[in-house]
Parts: sequence; structure tokens; C-alpha cells
Amino acid sequence: MGAEHPLKIGFSRNLAIGIPFWTIAEHGAAVRARELGVTFLPLHSVNARVQAEHIAQLIQQRVDAIVVAATDPSDADFLAALDAAHAAGIPLIAVDVVIAAPVVSLVRSDDVRGATCGMTYLAEQIGGQGKIVHFQGNPQSPVAKLRTVGVRQVLEQFPGLELVLETADADWDRVRSHAIMQDILAQHADICGVFAANDPMALGAIAAIEEAGRAGQIVVIGVDGDPDALLAVESGKMAATVRRSPYQLGRVAIETAVAAAQGTAVPPEILIDDMTLVTPANVAHSAIESLSIMPGVIDELMQSSVAITAERTMLRTIIDSLPDLIYVKDHEGRFVVANAALAHLSGLDDAQALIGKTDHDVFPQQLASQYQSDEQHILQSGVPVFDKEEPVRDAHGEQHWLVTTKIPLRDHNGQIQWLVGRSRDITDRKHAAEERQRLQEELIVAQAAALEELSTPLIPISDSVLVMPLIGRVDSRRASQILEALLVGVQEQQANLVIVDITGVNVVDTQVGQAIIQAARAVKLLGAQVMLTGIRPEVAQTLVALGIDLADIMTHSSLQRGIAYALHKRSASSGKK
Repeated sequence: MGAEHPLKIGFSRNLAIGIPFWTIAEHGAAVRARELGVTFLPLHSVNARVQAEHIAQLIQQRVDAIVVAATDPSDADFLAALDAAHAAGIPLIAVDVVIAAPVVSLVRSDDVRGATCGMTYLAEQIGGQGKIVHFQGNPQSPVAKLRTVGVRQVLEQFPGLELVLETADADWDRVRSHAIMQDILAQHADICGVFAANDPMALGAIAAIEEAGRAGQIVVIGVDGDPDALLAVESGKMAATVRRSPYQLGRVAIETAVAAAQGTAVPPEILIDDMTLVTPANVAHSAIESLSIMPGVIDELMQSSVAITAERTMLRTIIDSLPDLIYVKDHEGRFVVANAALAHLSGLDDAQALIGKTDHDVFPQQLASQYQSDEQHILQSGVPVFDKEEPVRDAHGEQHWLVTTKIPLRDHNGQIQWLVGRSRDITDRKHAAEERQRLQEELIVAQAAALEELSTPLIPISDSVLVMPLIGRVDSRRASQILEALLVGVQEQQANLVIVDITGVNVVDTQVGQAIIQAARAVKLLGAQVMLTGIRPEVAQTLVALGIDLADIMTHSSLQRGIAYALHKRSASSGKK
């Protein structure tokens, strides 16, 4: 292990809110890492998904080994991340929890022996008989399973013990065990003993016992030797706790990881002989041992607190600098986080003024009700909404348009607790799009008018003669346009002759013939005459076959002949004058 390139050891663990065990274990690991001159990279996961992401992060950082205290050892994403680490050649060291993954070693306490030790003490304190309760912890946890084995071994040795309830519902949690113990005491007034698989559950049970007025009447045993539990033993509230040494567990885990990273063979399982029964007789000694490491734990917690505060300040600065509206709401629709942009839209000087308010306190009721309906659906279904356009009114009553994304946010137990939203003001873009639409519609109208003029062109070749060359198909709509154009042109130009050329009309049918006759009659009412040119032999046959009567219309085979005739007639008429 060269000084220039120290080993990097990742340490991924459950955040374990409310349980100091892993905080102390991490401190032990950090101290041992410094002693060995290795880089220590701790990551705290609120759930298995986050832990899987952290494992992937450590792989990218090319760590030399990873120590893993599993949040959920059966989670598929978590196990896939461990497989990826193994494939990358990174040794995995499991701590305290069995993992169905290719770990090189499992470092753990002897949980069966610890539970046996604590349960035996409970049996002795109540004279080997009476009704007891067992708080197991999470039934999926290997630790809970091992401690349950130890409890049942003692029950077999003391047939006078009656297990009235064995429950996993508390799931290691102090608050849950408190509520469960309240129900148990209401149903079983003669309970005389409680064994809890960890100290927080034991302390929760003690709180319920005290509320029921039965303090000192029920023997309570915990496991782990947490500081709060040692105080409870010292005060007589808890009969005993089986103290483990998470500090030692962390140290051994780092030592094992370093050895594995260096290529040294390590045992597949390492049992830490750290289980000590702590009773009022030896609690002072245990407390002193615990106190010896507490300054270091507190120092690291303080450093973490400073780092977290700095990180929160940085994040606060970032979200307040963004032009987007950023917010977090709870299940009741109350703002728990809001940024400066949202405060400005709401007419407030400080984003903190939004905290605790709902949309109904800020926006028009109709809009607020719509927002609330959308968000309740997201919170209940867990399905996010991306890039939804929605209206909003600012503090001055002016309407804005937002494009909004809203995502459900889960707690460390995977339960949806909050909703995170980001809304971008697209009012200018919306107005620009509306203006483009208006200009496009105007352009379409102008193009239609231009096409209409092109489809019915009227060309003056003298002060009294107009020419309209037709091209393409003549339908009823175009026939109407032709008639209108002829009448307007004759009236405006005071023409006495209009030459309609059908050379470019591909199909001459009854509709074309009727349009020509109708135009000729209408023009004649204005004192002018229609000449039809461009009559090819096949067109002449078609007109005759259709019975189109062109008796009142002059005809010529080509436009050139028609124009020549019109100009010659005009010249002759001028000569006579």
C-alpha cells in the first residue's frame, strides 16, 4: 500500500435514523481506515434503491473494496449493483447482514449467543415462569432470525415461560414498539417480561409500561448496548441490555476489506466476540467504555452536520437562483420548500412566507382546486407528470403559462410523503407561438387570395379587350370565381370583349361548358361579349356531344387567332371613326 496511491475503501450503510449503532460502527471504521492510511468513502442510504445507486457510484470511483451493511439484502436492484461490483473485480465485505451476493467475507456478531445470554437473564429474573413478549425486529433480517433462534433455545430450557406474543410489526422502531406495547398491556395485564431484539424497541416498550403505571413490574431486556439503553439500565428502567461493540465491528470490517483489496485470503465469515450482558452491576464499566469513543463519534457527527449545513446552503442558493418555480409539498398540499421565483410570482418578498401555505392561499380558487386534484392523483398513484402546460395568475392578476413536472417523493421506508414540482414560465414562448399562428393564418389567407387571382387571371390587351387564360380543372367553386372575376374586370375596365382561353383546361365537360355559357350571358348583360379560344378538335367534338349551345359565343381555335381578330376589329372600328 504505497503512500502515493492509498487504497480506497467504500462503506455503504443504512442511514438507520434513530439507531446510533451504525453511527458508532462507521466511526470505528473511519478510525481504523486512518490508522491504516486508506481513503475512507462512507455513503448513507435511505433505502435499497439509493444503496444500489451508491454502489454504482463507488464502482465508478474505482474503489479497491466495498464494505456493505445492507438496507434490504433481498432487493433486486441492490443485488444487481453488487454483482456489477464483483464483475468489476471489487471485493465485497458484508457487515452484520447475510447477503445473497458474491461477498468474500461476512463480518458479524454472534447474534444467537447474544440473544441466548439476554433471554436467559430474563428467565432468571422472573423465576423461570410467567408471560413474556418478544419483539423480533424485521422478520426478513438475518439478524432478527438469528436472535429469534437464541430466544427459542432458552424457551425450550424454561418450560414455565409462556410466549403470549412474538411480533415483527415494530420493525426495529421505538415509536412502533411503544404503540404495540400499549395494545399488549391492554389485553394482558399479567405480562412480566419483554425481550426486544434491539434497544430502541425495548425503550419504546418501557415508555408504554411507564404510561400504564407498571414501571418496575415488568422485566425488559434489549440488545446492542446503545447509550440510551445504558442510561435506562443505570436508572433501573431496563433490566439489562446485551451490549455489542459496533465500534469493533466497523474496525474489523475495514481490516478485512483492506486485506481482501491487497489480495490476502480472508475467512468467509468472521464472528466478533463482542456480546456482553450489561446489568446494573456492570453498567458503569460499560458506560465508561462507551464514553471513551463518544468524543470521536460526536466530532464526526459535528463535521457531518457542518457539511450538511453547507450543502443545504449551497442547494438553497442554487434553487433560489433558478428562474424556474421549485417547490415541495406534503400530502395536505402545504409548501414545505419553495424558492424565490415562486415567491416572486406569488407577490411575496421571502420564500419562507410560503411555507405552510397551500395553493388556495396563493392562487385563484379554480386554479388551486385543479392543482390540488392533479397532485392528489400523483401522491396516491405514484405516477409522475412530465411537462404539462397549465395556466397560472401572478399576484397582479396577469395570466402566465407554465410547463410543469411533478414527481412523488418517497421516505426511507419507500412511502410517498411529498411531491416535488418544477414549473417553467413559458408565457413569452406561448405568446410568440400565438403570434406565429396568427401570422401563419394571415399568410394562408393571403396565399389563398393570390392563388385565387392566379387561378382566374384577367389580362388587358387593350383598353376594351380582356383575356382570361384558364389552366387546370374547372370545378363549381372555380366556375364561381371565374364569373366574379369576369364581371368585376368588365365593369372596372369598361371592356366590350373578353377572350376566355381554354387551351390549358385538360378536361372539358358539362360543368366547363355551363360555366362558359353562364359567364357569357352575365357579361352580355354588362354590354360586353365573350370569345372562346383554344378549342381543339377533340374539345369541339366533346362540346357538340354534350349539347353545349355556343351560338351566342364567338369561337377561335387558338388564343393568337382570337387576339388577332379582336385587335383587327378594334382597328377597323377606329378607322371608320
